[in-house]
Amino acid sequence: MREENEEKTSSELHAGLEQVRLRFETWRRRREKRTRIPDSLWAAAVDLSGSYSVGRLSKTLRVNHAALKRRIRQRKPEMPATFVELPFFPANMASQCTVEICRSDGAVLRMRFEGGNGSQPVELGKAFWSSGS
Repeated sequence: MREENEEKTSSELHAGLEQVRLRFETWRRRREKRTRIPDSLWAAAVDLSGSYSVGRLSKTLRVNHAALKRRIRQRKPEMPATFVELPFFPANMASQCTVEICRSDGAVLRMRFEGGNGSQPVELGKAFWSSGS
């Protein structure tokens, strides 16, 4: 049953992208040459950035990658980033965890740790966040 729900979600996502692609194609057929893409189409593309990478969106929608990325960054975040305090686990404790960090530009950092030094996730997270600025 879970697979069916995931499949439905996936097809719904693809349907959303296809719908926006068709809106762009309709606009391209009807527009006068050299007119700018309407804000409503840009907004539709930006709305999809939570589900698709900038590369996939720009290729599918045939828009400038850098322009789309800039508009995604300019979008006000829906929810402010919050700090999540994780409990401290001693280094000698056999444990494992997976940490996933998502930036507003759609980039995702996924880390899996098994025991070891607890400072590694912190340093990797700092580097990831600072590279998106």
